[in-house]
Amino acid sequence: RALVLALTRTATVLFAGGGMYNSQGKLIEGLLAVDPITGQLLNWLPQVDHLVWSLGIGKNTLFAGGAFSKVGTSTRTALAAFDATTGVLKNWAPSMPTNAVVFSVAADGDTLYAGGMFYNAAGKYRPGLAVFPPVGTPRISIQPRGTRVVPDESVNLTVEATGAAPLSYQWRL
Repeated sequence: RALVLALTRTATVLFAGGGMYNSQGKLIEGLLAVDPITGQLLNWLPQVDHLVWSLGIGKNTLFAGGAFSKVGTSTRTALAAFDATTGVLKNWAPSMPTNAVVFSVAADGDTLYAGGMFYNAAGKYRPGLAVFPPVGTPRISIQPRGTRVVPDESVNLTVEATGAAPLSYQWRL
């Protein structure tokens, strides 16, 4: 029996997400890949431990959302990312509540939009809808503090940020 809940494809691979599959004599949980021309099962079986509800293709990344908690032996709660060419599970693992379920995903480049049953995503209050920017996207961790100065007096402003190098700052006053 097959329960296909999501389909997406690249030029050479059709990805299917859902429940349990018995395809070509193989029992597959959650996610599989087939040749879009021949329908032959490809040698890519990531062993997702529960339903995959949604799939999206970003910049060489296959995003999966669902009700799962593991991919193989790796913990991935409700969201996972795979290299769309090799099928290798990526290190990306946003912090999601253990009871989270992602019903829909949309990808734009390496940015992922996820919708479902959750209140928090990546440590922030995001009821039902979350945006995950690409890994390495600059983020200000400590904002500069406002200060008052008299005209012609110098001022020092500081900020802390993380992200992929090189980072640069531009102050607009």
